[in-house]
Amino acid sequence: MVVPGPVSGIAVRMGTFTMFAFMQQNSEERPNALPEQQAQLWGLFVLVGAQGAEELRKELTLDEMSFRHLAPNLNGEPKQYFLYRVLDEIQKAALRIADWKEYLSEDGLDKLQRIDYESVIDDQQFRARKLAEVLVDAILFSTTNDQDHYGDYFFLYELNECARSQEDREEFFGFQSENTQWSANWLFDEIRRLEKAGLDPRSRWYVKQGSAVKREWTTRGVPFSSFRQRYKQVLPVALPNELNVLGKSYVHAYGMSKDVHFTPHDTSSGFMGEEVFHGVDRVGLLILALIIRCQHLLGRVPEGVNKRYREMHDSNTEPAKLVQALRRRPAEEGDIVWIQGDYAEVLNVTTSKYGYPAYQVRYIEHSPLPEVPEDWFAGFEVRLAAKRITVEKAADAVAEDIQKSTGECENRAKLLNYAKLAVIRLSTYQQQRRLQISRSASIGASGPVPKPGIPPKANGAGEPPALPAQ
Repeated sequence: MVVPGPVSGIAVRMGTFTMFAFMQQNSEERPNALPEQQAQLWGLFVLVGAQGAEELRKELTLDEMSFRHLAPNLNGEPKQYFLYRVLDEIQKAALRIADWKEYLSEDGLDKLQRIDYESVIDDQQFRARKLAEVLVDAILFSTTNDQDHYGDYFFLYELNECARSQEDREEFFGFQSENTQWSANWLFDEIRRLEKAGLDPRSRWYVKQGSAVKREWTTRGVPFSSFRQRYKQVLPVALPNELNVLGKSYVHAYGMSKDVHFTPHDTSSGFMGEEVFHGVDRVGLLILALIIRCQHLLGRVPEGVNKRYREMHDSNTEPAKLVQALRRRPAEEGDIVWIQGDYAEVLNVTTSKYGYPAYQVRYIEHSPLPEVPEDWFAGFEVRLAAKRITVEKAADAVAEDIQKSTGECENRAKLLNYAKLAVIRLSTYQQQRRLQISRSASIGASGPVPKPGIPPKANGAGEPPALPAQ
């Protein structure tokens, strides 16, 4: 899956000269087939993920021996176990980025086959999906950041494992374990004890509909909330950088089933080698977001990498601008827009319950499918080509000239159509000129180059035409 949102070139959006100075200070001096800025950015991901996580781990009242041999609720601080496990995932992902960086930095990158790229992309999609799950849970724990909720979370997941293992034994071997059932009953009692002590079941974002514990969960399993449900709860409370890296919707945040499961119908017709570079960026940005979220859950920012990166994070206003841009209306009814290579007129604009605009458009010259002359698109897929008033003024000016020269009044609807077609012709010409200039500038440059005939991507859609919007 192509990474959603503004990931390619993310160093610029994340950053500032300070970020590049930080990366340069910690980069190794060695030959590198990757573009220098790309290599430095990936070096930042590894540094913050590996060393930054280790600094945070030292802030926990938990060591490796205790983590491996004591149950999370035994020492009365299950929160420490949750954070310890999150830091594990951060460091594992950082190690994978180091491997990808080395692999993609080797000579002969241009000789890699599709299967080489897809083997790495599969690994990236698995890692990104797991980190997205971790990040969503960590964000939501900021709303229930107390030991009882962490303990409840662990108890419920352990109870669910007991119930699922019993179901498996019953189905395939025809018996149930008395030891496992005893453990399930004990877990049920502990969860109910937390409720009696004051834990409000409605605050359980990790359980579907925030239900109170039920005896049937010991045999049928716990009805946990889905990732989709948790993602929707994240939207009002996540930081801008978290919203940017998770993506605009459930599919952007979690991907499609085919990203991690076998799908024989996927023929890779849309495969592009550049996806492997976007995949590294996505995993790296999830690492950075998790480091910041762990700092918030701990209420501390350790000295060293954590402090330096936190200063960069807090001074960067670009993520907030990108989030706000998703809710901005790029066009209004009657405007001419450019969508995925085609021009259309806006018929209607609506806003979803999450504040995202959606556009109903009618294609002007031709549509991708003749049977579909009109369609709907998300706001981030729409690029303004010309304002309605601009087209109308052009048509009216032509009408005035015709009347002055011939004394006749031309049909206004016909002139408006001509004006729309003129907008398309001019915009297409400008795009072609920009692409020619871009390709000329890229000759001799290292790194992936856009395929001929494909406009460069930005924010999930092509570059907007360079026509005057007023």
